[in-house]
This record gives sequence, C-alpha cells and structure tokens, in this order.
Amino acid sequence: MTKQEMRWRRAWSVLSLDRSTSFFRELWLWIDAPPTFQASLRGMMAPWVLSADVFYDEAGDFEYALSVWFVKEFGPERYWHLSDWVQRIFVEGGADRATEFLWGMLLHEIGHMASADSTLSSGTHSAIVELCEAVKRSSRQLEERVTDAMERPLSRWDTDILRVESDGDIDTHTDDIANTIGLIMDYNLFLEVWDQYCAHLTSLELRHLYRVGVDIASRKGFGEEDHRNRIAFPGSWQLDARRFLRRFQDKEK
Repeated sequence: MTKQEMRWRRAWSVLSLDRSTSFFRELWLWIDAPPTFQASLRGMMAPWVLSADVFYDEAGDFEYALSVWFVKEFGPERYWHLSDWVQRIFVEGGADRATEFLWGMLLHEIGHMASADSTLSSGTHSAIVELCEAVKRSSRQLEERVTDAMERPLSRWDTDILRVESDGDIDTHTDDIANTIGLIMDYNLFLEVWDQYCAHLTSLELRHLYRVGVDIASRKGFGEEDHRNRIAFPGSWQLDARRFLRRFQDKEK
C-alpha cells in the first residue's frame, strides 16, 4: 500500500464514522446531509470491511472504487474539494498542518508578552491577545462537544471500522481517531479565528509580525532550523483552494 493509498483509506474511514457525523461543519466538509452521505459511503465500503487483509491488500482498488462513486454522485468539482481536503486539511501525522501548529505556538508566546515588551504596534499586539483569548474560549467549547461524542458507546459500523483499522486493538485506535478529529477541528478553528482578528492588519504590520514570529521560533527552537526563515502564514494553502472556499463561505451567509 502506498502512502497516498493509506492516507485516502484512513480519510474515507473517518468520513464514514458515526463519531464524525455531527462535526462535518467543523471538519470543513462541505457535504449536504452527512447521514445520507455516510449511508451511501458505508454501502460502498462494506465489501472491503470484511477483514483487515482485504482492507489493506486491496487499498488501490478500494480508493479507485470510492473515487469513481463520489464523482458520479457529487460531481468532479466536489471531488476536487475532497481531494484538497484529504491532502491539506486531514491530519494523519508527521508534518500535517505544521504551519497552523507552529503559528499557534508563536502567537501564544506573543499573546503572553506584555505590550511594552513587544516590538509590535499596540494594534497588532491587541489583535493577537484577542485572538488567543478567542481560540481558548472556542477550543474549550469544542473540546466539550468532542469529549461528549467520544464517550458514547461505539456504533456497530464504527466498531467494524476500528477493528480492521487497528487489527483488533480497538481501544487504542479509538483514541487515535478522537485525536485525529480533534486536531483537524482545532487547526480549522485556529484559522477561522486568525482570519477574524488578523485580516485587517496591513501588509506592513503582517511583515513585522512575520519577523517577530521567525525570531521567536529561532530563540525558542520551534520548528526545523532550516525552515524558520521560510515559515508560511497560517492557512497559506487556502490560496490554492480560494475558489471553492469562497463559494462555501457565500453559502454560509
């Protein structure tokens, strides 16, 4: 199984889970009627969820069959978005969403500086302080919802998926799934708050904030040393997805 096939297989699994149904909006999954979508998805996945061997050994056929089904049911544009979601928004581990993770730490450091100790303008510093408080409030509310959802008994489908995904170690993999769903939503929440509090900053203020962020990363040892001077701003990947994102945001109004 290739890394790409493994990523898609795990993403399809998360999309099918009852534990993710109520979080489609926070996961940035622009799919109408999630329960209906999941019922159809499970029907397509069922032949591969017979055993771990089938689930892993036929990963290429699995991904192809589900991709063809999705395009037929929802159209190529929606599939383009799903592909982007799997590559850029889904969290499997390693360097996934590294920019959001790094800037979360950097802004936390800036937000806890006294205004007099910061080289940022008072307006920029105030925006970062407000951003940190907003993230804290929203994260607490989201964490309560996730905890409540994950403490409910596993459905029959979720049990079957976790069994083949984990080769029998359901308890450990249940925690992994909870972490995956929680991390995706945390990073998405961070980006939404970033846009809310930092969209009004001028290019000069953003440039200064960037330099301060790189300096903190160097002093604190955040991130890879050879990447610190090439740190992207949070959500820079959205530039590639702006056409679809704008359409979704218009729908939300």
